[in-house]
Amino acid sequence: MPNNMKTEIEKIRSNWHKAAQELGFDFVSPYLFNENGKIEFECFGFVANYGSKTGTIILLACPPDFEINSKLNNTIRNKGYYCTNINTEIYAIYKSDLFIDSLVDWSYFGPENKKPNWIK
Repeated sequence: MPNNMKTEIEKIRSNWHKAAQELGFDFVSPYLFNENGKIEFECFGFVANYGSKTGTIILLACPPDFEINSKLNNTIRNKGYYCTNINTEIYAIYKSDLFIDSLVDWSYFGPENKKPNWIK
C-alpha cells in the first residue's frame, strides 16, 4: 500500500474517532474479524449498536477501482454483522452530517436508553 494511501486511511480513521466522540457512538479501528476463532482479517473498523444487533463492520473501497471483497462481505454478514464498504474519498473530509446520515441509514439496534437524541 502506498504511503499516501496509508496517510489517507489514518485521516479517515481519525475522522471516525472524532465522529464517535462528538456523536456518542462506539467505534473501534482497526478491528480484527475472526471466523470460528481461526481466520483473522483486519477490517477498517467496527461500530457497535448500528446496522444489526451485532454491529457494523466497516471495510474500505479505495480509488481508483473501489474494489469490494464480496466473499469477505458475505462471511461477515453470515456471522450476523452488517457490513459496509465506505468510499475513502468521501470520508477523508470530516463532516458530521455525513456520519449522522450513515448511522441513521444503518439504523440503531442498541438499548433505547442509550439511543442518541439526534436519531429521530
